[in-house]
Amino acid sequence: MQPSTALGALRRRLPEGAPGARARARRRRARREEGALAFWKGNSANVVRIFPYSAAQLMSNDYYKRLLAPPVRRAPPPAQASAAPP
Repeated sequence: MQPSTALGALRRRLPEGAPGARARARRRRARREEGALAFWKGNSANVVRIFPYSAAQLMSNDYYKRLLAPPVRRAPPPAQASAAPP
């Protein structure tokens, strides 16, 4: 669902001058009437569409970073002093 379509539907549900005309009041009303899942409506399709693309992008980023970046040599950590006196 496109944002413009969602906003149009919201405007039709809550005509101007109705209680909840402001954005904060609309969010409160949606949460009260429909619960927290009201904010997730229509997002499943976007998650299904974007998730594989993002996963492939992150995987290739890590692969090429390891392939092209020189190995990082780190100094060994210093010996830690014990918390209790001997």
